Amino acid sequence: MDRRFLEIGFCTTSIGGGGVGKDNEPAAIKELQACACKNGGNAIVYQGDSETGHQGTFGYSQQHIRARASVLYVYPKDQH
Repeated sequence: MDRRFLEIGFCTTSIGGGGVGKDNEPAAIKELQACACKNGGNAIVYQGDSETGHQGTFGYSQQHIRARASVLYVYPKDQH
């Protein structure tokens, strides 16, 4: 990385899944980004998620997502 950064901590989220044919991972990432901003961060390092669901007649149904990200404050390029 070409910039200094400070690791502030981490954020977690737990949201309902998208059901059949819809992935709610993007919604989980948006919640992690909002958490980072509320805590003084301006970047996240997404550490993945876990989900629960089941295979049904119409395909896989995503029921629940848990996601985690490290929260960083990345300094502007001109600050060394």
